[in-house]
Amino acid sequence: MLQRALLHFIGYRQITQLFCALRENTRESARPTVPWKAALVALLIGTLPAFAALLSQNEGALDDIDVQTVTVGLATLLAVALRVRYQIRYVVTSRLSRGLSLTHTSFALGCLPFIVILFLVPTESYTVVQESSAGSPLPAPTFGEAVRFVFLVSCWAALTEEWIYRALIIGFLRRIPAFTSQRSRDTTAVTVSALLFSLAHFHTWGLLLTIGLFGVGLGFGTAYIATKERLVPLMIYHFLFDVLSLSVALLRST
Repeated sequence: MLQRALLHFIGYRQITQLFCALRENTRESARPTVPWKAALVALLIGTLPAFAALLSQNEGALDDIDVQTVTVGLATLLAVALRVRYQIRYVVTSRLSRGLSLTHTSFALGCLPFIVILFLVPTESYTVVQESSAGSPLPAPTFGEAVRFVFLVSCWAALTEEWIYRALIIGFLRRIPAFTSQRSRDTTAVTVSALLFSLAHFHTWGLLLTIGLFGVGLGFGTAYIATKERLVPLMIYHFLFDVLSLSVALLRST
């Protein structure tokens, strides 16, 4: 009885289902195959948000333009266009509950490094978000403005970042003619995607939380493979994660 309760507490059944889904979806090669040049273009697009974040920190003639928001939006449009160009279809989420269950488990596992950092490292040792993911200053902490800010930024980040880092980066890297197995291609794709995802947030989150975000990126990437490349469940959990993190940042700034 105690063993069963412990297994239920740690989510053993859900973790087993996640790894079964991963084994099933990495058994055969992803189709269609894409050329190396397309994968390189995808990687270049995936690095745009990180470069825009660095550019937005420098004062200059573009001070009146939200460089990072414009760049992320452009990268998202390019991601959609590139998938259409190489006929990588968007997978409709037919069984949302199944996708949410797999995403929940993968996301929870990916958050473990983030949680360890938050609990073990003094808060003075890392940078808490003081800006939006688009590089804009946090608004004045009035309730209405705060709710609107958190909702809009979370929606924007969930939509654009999932298209860039999962649909584009993983979608292309898992289809290149490299390695001998689909599992190796998927492992590489998820790792590269998580790295680019975390680096894009370095300027607002700081080094330690960026390391935590790498784990979150691994969780989202794993969920993308496990759900057969369905984006909607990932966008929902990404939205909820950003709502929580931005709300905490706002509370700390008041």
